[in-house]
Amino acid sequence: MTRMAFEHVTITDRMHLMRRISCVESADEVLAKYWPRNCGEKYITARQACVDARAGRLNADAVRDAFVEAAKEASIFVNERSR
Repeated sequence: MTRMAFEHVTITDRMHLMRRISCVESADEVLAKYWPRNCGEKYITARQACVDARAGRLNADAVRDAFVEAAKEASIFVNERSR
């Protein structure tokens, strides 16, 4: 299976740990394993976007956008490269 890559996003969590996210697979892993427990609607949307992308119903850039919105909702610092 090929990685579904997108232009990377760097997030910094509350413990000041930086993560560089550059594909659907890593976005899904971070959402599943490292996300704050009190998740909101944008978190749910981002998780579903990962599922939809893997099923071929959504492109990687849409996952990136959903991931960024979920991070902002969770008060996770996001550093986006300009597109």
